[in-house]
Amino acid sequence: MRNITKKIMIFSMIGIIQTGFGASIIEASAFQNDRPMNRDHQEARFDHRDHDRDEFRQREYDRKVREENDRYEQEIQRHRFETRQDWRERRSHEKHRHEQILKRLAREKDQQGPFHRR
Repeated sequence: MRNITKKIMIFSMIGIIQTGFGASIIEASAFQNDRPMNRDHQEARFDHRDHDRDEFRQREYDRKVREENDRYEQEIQRHRFETRQDWRERRSHEKHRHEQILKRLAREKDQQGPFHRR
């Protein structure tokens, strides 16, 4: 009788251990990781993507402003063949054009605005 009781207890413990191993393997399986993401995780991904898009827009705006400033600096330089009056007139025209372009770039940036998805 004692041998049978010992065998039953040993086999029961082995079964419990195998059940524990099986449960941990099932929890760690790839099948469980393929479940749909929760809403908070999806929103965090969208926010990160939106942040990247905003950074790209800001870099693009900065690049355009830098190009315009370089163009303006080059255009207001006096040419060798220009008279002082022609140069002042051209400089005034270029200054007005430069201000208009910067205003347009700022307006375009404001119209795009931050991209938030909710």
